[in-house]
Amino acid sequence: MRATSSVLFRMVSVKWLLVAVGIVAAMGIAAWLWQLSERDKISADFDQYLRESASQSAEMVGRAIATFGNKEIVAGNWDTVQEYADDLVRTRSVAYVAILNREGIAVVHTNRSFKGIKFHDPGKTGNAAHASVAVMNLTRQVATVHVGVNISQRAMVRQDMAN
Repeated sequence: MRATSSVLFRMVSVKWLLVAVGIVAAMGIAAWLWQLSERDKISADFDQYLRESASQSAEMVGRAIATFGNKEIVAGNWDTVQEYADDLVRTRSVAYVAILNREGIAVVHTNRSFKGIKFHDPGKTGNAAHASVAVMNLTRQVATVHVGVNISQRAMVRQDMAN
């Protein structure tokens, strides 16, 4: 009888051991899935933050051009302003700079093929945050500065953060 109870005890112990291992495995999988969903939320929040930061940067760059380039823009010194715009685009973060006159014609554009073309909106694209800023003389608006800042830089930011 003692051998029978020992075998029975071992069978019950193995059964409960397997149940315990199953519960621990299920809890591990549940924790992993929860972490995965949290990571996706963090990633989405990070992407939203990058989009907002890029939009703010585009607006700040546009305001800087409208403020510091005001004299050149009001005077219509487009070649000088074009040089400034070209220098800005050489940085990886600025996608484009366009300046439209009062009629909406691009008098400055970092993509030369767009100069002289009438635009309603010169560059809203999926990979750039866009901002536009009015350029004023003393009494009226003389032009509009449009700036696009690359959002696609987020892949490099993520890679830098991972390292």
